[in-house]
Amino acid sequence: MRIALINENSQADKNLLIYEKLCKSAEKNGHEVLSFGKYSKQEERDVPYTELGLFASVLISTGIADIVVTGCGTGQGAAISCNSMSNLVCGIIHSPLDMYLFSQINAGNVISIPYSQKFGWGSDVELEQIFDILCSIDFGKGYPEEYAEAQRKSKLYMEEIKSRVGRNLLNVYKEFEDTLKRILNTEQFKIALSKFGNSSAESEYISSIMIK
Repeated sequence: MRIALINENSQADKNLLIYEKLCKSAEKNGHEVLSFGKYSKQEERDVPYTELGLFASVLISTGIADIVVTGCGTGQGAAISCNSMSNLVCGIIHSPLDMYLFSQINAGNVISIPYSQKFGWGSDVELEQIFDILCSIDFGKGYPEEYAEAQRKSKLYMEEIKSRVGRNLLNVYKEFEDTLKRILNTEQFKIALSKFGNSSAESEYISSIMIK
């Protein structure tokens, strides 16, 4: 499994801490982590939380990532941004229990973590516990067990609703071309797209707009 890490402006200085904790959990379970920043507050690239949904959507639709880890000060803004996209299901993760229940019941493809709200002593330990669960268990098994089938059907129905009410992703990407050029314009993203990008129309379009 490939896990992508993206961070917005206000949390950029925590990117290295988050990356190290995520890598530690991923490596124990045979997964790969790809970090796309924002890498620090000194980096000139502007990545506001409002655009994390576009960023994550591209990572999923192009096949670069299977799961995206993101967040903001409260986790709320990042989650709202991500859930606006038709191919994303994002949960706000405050605790290891949140991570477990989200993985089993909702089985989404993005998690949003609050990196400022109540982030103090021991938060690095809790972050590692969250990532250990993310990286070590199969998604979508249901909880409690007797509700598993109903939860599976609900997840599929939610995906159907999102696909019907959501706009065509390729058209969305084209409307936000300038934004995508700005937030995706890193060597790390270009390398990942070249290495892992699928043959979808979305992947071909994103490749075409990348600044050489």
